[in-house]
Amino acid sequence: MKQIEPQTPSQSINDNRAELTVVLHVLSNERAIYEIPRLLPEHFEHWVLRYVYQACKAVEERGGVIEPLTVLNQLEKDGTLGMIGGSEGFKNLYTRRGWGSLKESEAAILEKWQRRQLMEIGAKINAEAPQSEIDVDGTISAIATKLDHVANYVSEAKVMTLEQQMQGFTDYVQSRYDTQGLNAMPFTSMQALDNNADMTGGNLAIVSGLPGTGKSAFFNTVVNTFIDTGRAIDMWSGENSVRQQLTRLIAARSGISGTDLKIGKHLPHPDLVAKVEAAKQEILQSGVILTAGSMTAQGMISRVNYLHNTKGVDTFLFDRLELIDTSDLHRDSETGKGLLMARLRTMAVDLDISIVMACQLRKSAEDRPNHEPELQDLKGNSAVGDSATHVFMLTRPEHHGVLEDKQGRSTKGRGKVMLLKNTEGEPIDVECRFDGALSLWHEAEDDDFDLPAATFPTPQPYGSNTIAGQSGGDFVEF
Repeated sequence: MKQIEPQTPSQSINDNRAELTVVLHVLSNERAIYEIPRLLPEHFEHWVLRYVYQACKAVEERGGVIEPLTVLNQLEKDGTLGMIGGSEGFKNLYTRRGWGSLKESEAAILEKWQRRQLMEIGAKINAEAPQSEIDVDGTISAIATKLDHVANYVSEAKVMTLEQQMQGFTDYVQSRYDTQGLNAMPFTSMQALDNNADMTGGNLAIVSGLPGTGKSAFFNTVVNTFIDTGRAIDMWSGENSVRQQLTRLIAARSGISGTDLKIGKHLPHPDLVAKVEAAKQEILQSGVILTAGSMTAQGMISRVNYLHNTKGVDTFLFDRLELIDTSDLHRDSETGKGLLMARLRTMAVDLDISIVMACQLRKSAEDRPNHEPELQDLKGNSAVGDSATHVFMLTRPEHHGVLEDKQGRSTKGRGKVMLLKNTEGEPIDVECRFDGALSLWHEAEDDDFDLPAATFPTPQPYGSNTIAGQSGGDFVEF
């Protein structure tokens, strides 16, 4: 196999996360290299990882089994073992930890290789441009051909084979079967809602309701669920600062009302202080990213791409559509919102992610006797609702002054989440408990409505050390 001359990389091995992750996958699973047939050693930027992957390919090509010992022997045979620090250097490499999936890491490597190729082409143009005797048309044609080749190569490598797609379907069905009777797809921790909505990758959802019905609390419920299940999630709000978002999260996890937290009512009580500290640590150790402030449509799109590609985030919450500046898509704001939603729908499918957007309602729902919203109440043009795969509507009779239902039961602390659009299943209404003190929605039990609304403990404020950065558009990561 052709030996590649070493080059001093600008980054350490740890900084080349995608390349290291691929090498670790290949060394730990003898079949992994067959899942990435288009990834070649020359696509690697870091020469140590390039040599190791080159040795893995050599073992594969002669029909051997890829494992640390066979790769170590191949490195020695290639004369590159000493260049990576000998057997000790190789051991230090394969005992490291990866960061992501094999296919995502392969795509990241190829995209970086594509950028390096473009930079080389740009350098060639700059070098040859001053020469009046060069064949301009021929040079441009050759460059365009190379650009097409690189782009097509990367594009084809990122597409999963039919075999891989079929395995993904099989794994998905098995996961649903294995969790029968449980919450198979935890999104809100409300089992009936989650299993019916099936909020997996490729979805664009709208959460709506009249002002004050609990849209931000619904988002807080989702984030809290993701912390419980150890999954990364990103949340941006145009109307709630990071401090406010954190107050709701800490309240949800500590069981202490947000009002009490803000005034430090818990501080005289060591047991409550301990609950707050435990909640803060759970949030700090989770994959939550919180942001607040201004947001443009293009900034939002870039944010989704960046966080998905670099941090593996696959669920994004945006509160709310009306506060996103879409003038960079169209000067008419309503048209811009429709264009943004259409763009997000294709992004969700392309990246296999879920995007959830809070959206306001028209006042028409207030005129109905039951105050329950309908799809036609969504603000904006039809493209907003048409682009969504799911539409969740929230309603709380108590909020509208309706204090008893038709059976004479109190509506205090009660609400309903209506899934009015569902491309993955049937629409469904889920009776819920709404806890305003903790900013949480809960699935109701049969006897919930025979009891008075729950009351919750004391207290906690907001230490400035909780916030890792300003909320004016900067990332605050935990």
